[in-house]
Amino acid sequence: MADVVVTNPTCSAITDQGVAGEIGPAEWNAASTFSGGVSGQVSVRDTGSATGASWWTPTVKPVTPLTPVAANLPSAAMPARSTITGTNWAYDVLDYDAAASESASWHVRVPAGFTPVTANLELYWLSQWSTEGTVAWTATFRPVPTGGPACWDGAGVTAAVAALAASCAGFILRQQVTSGHVPCSSGWAAQDMVQVKVARDVASDNLGTDARFLLAVLSMASST
Repeated sequence: MADVVVTNPTCSAITDQGVAGEIGPAEWNAASTFSGGVSGQVSVRDTGSATGASWWTPTVKPVTPLTPVAANLPSAAMPARSTITGTNWAYDVLDYDAAASESASWHVRVPAGFTPVTANLELYWLSQWSTEGTVAWTATFRPVPTGGPACWDGAGVTAAVAALAASCAGFILRQQVTSGHVPCSSGWAAQDMVQVKVARDVASDNLGTDARFLLAVLSMASST
């Protein structure tokens, strides 16, 4: 990475103590040069450095929305995809039935140069009717490296989603994976395709009506 030249502005009339990293009168408007760094890093003030600056890597957290329109639906046991025309808004949903377990899936690319340590999935949904009850969502994840060795159509790892009760039609509920995050120790790596499946386990919930899936958000972090 190219050298960075920093010009110290006039600060205050203090005596130059000759302390590394501090700017005294003798250094006003003097240029300091420091080298190093890699692509994606930024320079920041560092009073502990002899040059008064150092390199910092910003925290990157890729976030991907999983929408009803982008969902991959199986040929059977699938939620109904539809557009609801309300009084004020039209919105797309996946209607997960109360009588049978149904699922939909998406695939997301891990950004180049990024190795996720944890991931989190948040679900946003609402009840079709004003009904008390909870929905038992499950989320299945599977990383597929480019170029193998894993095939595309393989089994994933399933995690439970924390339960939350619905009480009124039109009220949005937000739920996420019970542990708060999904460990990526199973091999999520840069440029992998990650498969995500969201299913309703009707045998474990008691809402008794359709659960209208609005959106899921998959976020990845390089640290917990």
